[in-house]
Amino acid sequence: MLTSWNYRGMGSSEAIRSVLALVKKLSLEGGNPTPSKYIDDFVSLIEELEMADLGYHVSVDHVTTPSSDHVALAVYVSGKVDSGPKPFRFHEMWTKDPYCMDVIQHCCQTHVHGSPSFNMNSGLVELQSSLRVWNKTYFGNIFFQIKEAESALSSLLAGPVSDLVMVEIKNIKEDILELYKKDESNWNQHSNTSMVLEADNNIKFFHSNVSFRRRRNSIDKIQNEAGHTNVFCDKNRGIQLKEKQKPHAALFPSQATQNMAACSLFQPSPTSLLIPTKSKSKSKSPNHPFLIKACSTNSPDPSLIKHRRPADQNIREEARHNHLSSNTHGFSAKYVPFNADPTSDESYSLDEIVYRSRSGGLLDVQHDMEALKKFDGQYWKTLFDSRIGKTTWPYGSGVWSKKEWVLPEIDSDHIVSAFEGNSNLFWAERYGKETLGMNDLWVKHCGISHTGSFKDLGMTVLVSQVNRLRKLNRPIVGVGCASTGDTSAALSAYCAAAGIPAIVFLPTDRISMAQLVQPIANGAFVLSLDTDFDGCMQLIREITAELPIYLANSLNSLRLEGQKTAAIEILQQFDWEVPDWVIVPGGNLGNIYAFYKGFHMCKELGLVDRMPRLVCAQAANANPLYLHYKSGYSDFKSVKANATFASAIQIGDPVSIDRAVYALQNSNGIVEEATEEELMDAMAQADLSGMFICPHTGVALSALIKLRKSGVIGCNDRTVVVSTAHGLKFTQSKVDYHSKSIPDMSCRFANPPVQVKADFGSVMDVLKTYLSRDQKH
Repeated sequence: MLTSWNYRGMGSSEAIRSVLALVKKLSLEGGNPTPSKYIDDFVSLIEELEMADLGYHVSVDHVTTPSSDHVALAVYVSGKVDSGPKPFRFHEMWTKDPYCMDVIQHCCQTHVHGSPSFNMNSGLVELQSSLRVWNKTYFGNIFFQIKEAESALSSLLAGPVSDLVMVEIKNIKEDILELYKKDESNWNQHSNTSMVLEADNNIKFFHSNVSFRRRRNSIDKIQNEAGHTNVFCDKNRGIQLKEKQKPHAALFPSQATQNMAACSLFQPSPTSLLIPTKSKSKSKSPNHPFLIKACSTNSPDPSLIKHRRPADQNIREEARHNHLSSNTHGFSAKYVPFNADPTSDESYSLDEIVYRSRSGGLLDVQHDMEALKKFDGQYWKTLFDSRIGKTTWPYGSGVWSKKEWVLPEIDSDHIVSAFEGNSNLFWAERYGKETLGMNDLWVKHCGISHTGSFKDLGMTVLVSQVNRLRKLNRPIVGVGCASTGDTSAALSAYCAAAGIPAIVFLPTDRISMAQLVQPIANGAFVLSLDTDFDGCMQLIREITAELPIYLANSLNSLRLEGQKTAAIEILQQFDWEVPDWVIVPGGNLGNIYAFYKGFHMCKELGLVDRMPRLVCAQAANANPLYLHYKSGYSDFKSVKANATFASAIQIGDPVSIDRAVYALQNSNGIVEEATEEELMDAMAQADLSGMFICPHTGVALSALIKLRKSGVIGCNDRTVVVSTAHGLKFTQSKVDYHSKSIPDMSCRFANPPVQVKADFGSVMDVLKTYLSRDQKH
């Protein structure tokens, strides 16, 4: 005959379910409790800070119930089990704990006979007072810092939710956790428990409203060197150690809970603060032991467990669930005529299909800078840095980690991304020192990307916007481009990922086989045209004017919004320090403007205080910008582009000439050119120092060599050379160079294989000659 029983555990939804199970098991009348929003917030905080809840399996009258040690709760029931439904009430809990209070109030609101009791006995009152003294003596102002941070957190939670606010919330929660850790270290330093007091086995100690409760003092006392020990905690007689046993999976189900047992957040409280209390239970029923498993004191520090999304939920759905997909921050962008009169009111929504202004000029994407300036530079740096290395959709992309500066109004559900960007910034130590006498030379490998070129950065933005427009039922049947190879590869891949038809115009026999195979493999409709890139470009303009095919070339300014993020990445990788020079290969000339725009936005929004000087490098066989620069930008004339190993910049009539001139003039920039032999030698030299670059990067390195020799770039200037494509896309040019099969080129750094007879003597002779030569060098 059971006259009374008690349950002690966490005031969470799990604990409530356990209580309900007991109530049902014992045929008691207990109502329909629900967890409060505060509890949900608290549990979310535990998960978000990558902590795991330490769960116990407690047996009460042979009813197994999982519980936890975060909140002290007691459920008292009186009466006989077999006499029908009986009332129950919660009793003896922390009255200063808002989480626990809220749970109790919710549990007792409906269908509960009698009112809840919130009595706190004298022992607990004395304990709470002692803890306040302890806090003041040992922890200084940590408590007040925590209160201030929690107040700021509450204000954010009460306001509108946006991506930026959620990042701020995350940062504050991390700050709070650091304060807890600092606080905890002081507790550990002054902890010296030597005995377990009666009735202490179910009391949780914490100082003055700190949300992370100390693990039961008794559990820490019974840990031993051998590992896991089974302990029977008798509610009337305290704790008795039993013989060591092997771990029991049913009692301690996961490694995560074992790890948390050793976590510093669950270390013992100071002995001086352990205040014995009298149990209020008058039960004369048999004792029902609580079986608890504890970890050894020499257990390693645990890796914090991150809450994982459900297996049937992908990262898009996770972002949608966490309210990261919609535009709630109020940022915006629109098309405006490029470099137009500030008084002009001509503008277009990004949802319009428009490529040129009313006067036939270029368009630019203009952001609402006043809205962006409401957040200071440090805020933006912290936000962007917080997204690096994550898989959170869509911020795992180097482009979309700057979403507010790219396409702020697009829903994340519409984004098409291969997590492009975040490319390597390579310290060219040997090449810089031995070839140029420089100790701070860097190569930004934009070619280490999804399709092997920087074009991915712009194409993810353009195809994402097209994806959005198609979902808005805009008349777009496909996306088309003219290409020298890299643009078509990027367009084909991103369109394939989104299920959008891609149409590609390529000049016959003007691109590498590696470049040609990419759009073919990705299912694009490829037209090989007997003309050069400029001829292909003219045709695609005419076709898109007649058919509902969206134009994807850099005439479309959306691509530049993605490409500008490479400039922001460079600053980010230098810990927001500005390099002295950035050298960019130039063909259609959109990229040099994109770099300018990225650097300029960082300066205008306070992330940095200056801009680097820009250099645009062109192949001498396709050098309209170089000639224009040499003329003082007086009168631009297109040229007939001749064949060049840097085939992607073999363009004589660049679309973005006006953008490039604007960028160079506003960055005190320079234009330089490279002959075919210069660019191939520079590429070979760089490869010999451990790189494997494309011919276009060879053009940029040639420009650097010339500027270094002329003294324009100093030996200590921090210089970044932008590598626009992966060397593996241009292997034939390397084969031709090292086999010395290029007409009228000496190929000074060629390294052809040596033909040797397959016998020991011949191989030894060749190796001795090679090694002796190497030693002389």
